[in-house]
This record gives sequence, structure tokens and C-alpha cells, in this order.
Amino acid sequence: MPIKTSPELLGGTFDRALRHWRRRPAERPNLPPGKPIPPPWTVTISRQCGSRGEAVAQEVGTRLDWPVYDRKLLEKIAETTDLRTELIESVDEKHIHWLADCLEALTGRPTVAGRYIGHLGKVLLSLGAHGQCVIVGRGASMVLPPGTTLRVRVVAPLAERIFNTRDQLELTHREATRYVKRVDYEQTCFVKRIFHADPNDVHHYDLVINTSRFSNVACAELIVDALKKLIDQSRETVITQEPAPAGC
Repeated sequence: MPIKTSPELLGGTFDRALRHWRRRPAERPNLPPGKPIPPPWTVTISRQCGSRGEAVAQEVGTRLDWPVYDRKLLEKIAETTDLRTELIESVDEKHIHWLADCLEALTGRPTVAGRYIGHLGKVLLSLGAHGQCVIVGRGASMVLPPGTTLRVRVVAPLAERIFNTRDQLELTHREATRYVKRVDYEQTCFVKRIFHADPNDVHHYDLVINTSRFSNVACAELIVDALKKLIDQSRETVITQEPAPAGC
């Protein structure tokens, strides 16, 4: 069930999300009519419970100056008709066909069902059409196309994840152990039930980072560096595919 969270409780994060998709159309490059352009890049972060994935996502957002959409924010937008409609309608006309194609592919999957899941899919794809944001969880790595998405998985050994959760939530060791295993199970079941994919399968990601080996800052640096390399590679591909001028 979606978490009942008011915009007031989300505070500045919610306000920044609104500003993000409201200003994005005005920032688009003014290209010739009819010239297809892919959406800007997006970073998705899938994480194991207690692996510091949310903190890493916030660090990435800070370094890129991009908003971070976590589970609470995504679910608030997905379950609120006015917000969801505004987000979808804010997609630039140059990317509306991209959004329609992605939605058709998503809703055409026999594994995707239910009103809430349909709403969530539209929210994720609309954010992907705007780009320049970090999306945490909710199967975003399974929804957004890899051509414009850096898909990251954040992991850590179970013992360390239990330790992190115990300190963060002020639980006993036994309570933290049960909590981590339950959340891991629920997250895996959600992705398997909706997308028929295993979120623990590394082949769904471009980058897998073990936070027991790196600080939050170091993890963010790795992610930003990988993103820049993917963007550079995509630009080189576009240049090599451009038709040669007439007479050459």
C-alpha cells in the first residue's frame, strides 16, 4: 500500500520536485522541428536495506545539483491525481512520443497490473522524460530505458547492514536483523511480482557498489564519474551516426 505522506511532511524535498519538472521544459535545447532527441540522463539507485543507499543518492544529487526522488516522494506523486497529472502533462512535446512508446511497452507487459502500479509507471517514465534527477527504488531500474539511464545497485554485507539499521532506527540487534531481512524480502517480492525480475541480479545494473568498501562521498564520486562516461560515449555514438554532408 502506498505510504500516506502529506506534501507538508515532505517539506523542501517536495517543493524541489515540483520546481524540477515545472522548469525542465524551458531548459530544453531549441532544436529544429522534427529532429528526434533522447531525454536527458537519469540515475536510478536500487539498494539493499541498510546499505546506505538513500544517503549515497542524496550525495549524488548534491554533486549533480539534481533532485532526489525517494520512495515516499514517488508514492505521494503516484497516489495524488493532481500531482501525477501535472507531472505527465509537463513532459516536453519533443519527448511526448518517447513517453508514449515507453508507456505502451510498460503497460503491454503481462506482469504489470493494478491501478497504483500503472500510476507509478507513468510517474517514473515522466521523470525519466524530464531527466536530470536521481530516483531511488520502486523498480525504476526495471522501468527506465538503459539508453538514458545509469542504473546503480548499492549493496553491503548483511552484518554491516544490520549494524547500520540498528543504529539508525535505535533497535536491538535482534529487531534490526528481523527488520533488514523483512525489508529485503518485501523489496524483492515487489520487483519480482510487478516486473518478473530479480533485483538482486547484477545484470540489471550498470554499476554495483559495495558501501562497506567506500564512503558515501566515494560512492557518489564513482556514480557521477560513471554517468559522465556514459554521457560522453552516447555523444560519440551520435556523432559517428550523423550522415556525412552532401558532396563528401
